[in-house]
Amino acid sequence: ALLAVMFLTDEDDCSVADPRFFAEDDPALGPFTSVRCFTQGVTCDSADPLAPGVHTGCVPRTDGLLHPISRYADFWRQHKDPARRVLSVIAGPASGTVTLVADPQGDPEVETSCTQQTGTAIPAIRMHAFVEAVQAPVSSWGFASVCGDLYQAPLQALGQHLVARLHGQVCSP
Repeated sequence: ALLAVMFLTDEDDCSVADPRFFAEDDPALGPFTSVRCFTQGVTCDSADPLAPGVHTGCVPRTDGLLHPISRYADFWRQHKDPARRVLSVIAGPASGTVTLVADPQGDPEVETSCTQQTGTAIPAIRMHAFVEAVQAPVSSWGFASVCGDLYQAPLQALGQHLVARLHGQVCSP
């Protein structure tokens, strides 16, 4: 049987490993919003992860309060023959750059990476890294922006890939 998994999300992965993540009164963790998922799941070149402004060189953390991406990549790789599994993610753009802005109360928040008729999205640094870890090279159906117009192109490409896989044709990942 072919296993196909698709994530459609406007947030990045925030798979909590350590219950300290939920401590609402810990100022070192930042506000209890998506900025906490960002600071605990992603590291950037900037010295202060909660500072407003553009943060570049952002990659998944391996030492935060979230599970490392390798946990999920290892799990995905050990199940099923690679020819019999397909992973697709439609999420926020993942350029490696994240901007933090101040909310009305002055707390940092992750600025959306796009706004379209389909909504807004937070940069999906961790989701993109997961796809890269299990499916290189990343194709247009493997990772696509949730900010596209109605997802037609990535869904059509994914559908064509699934049909080819079901018919036993050799496809690139």
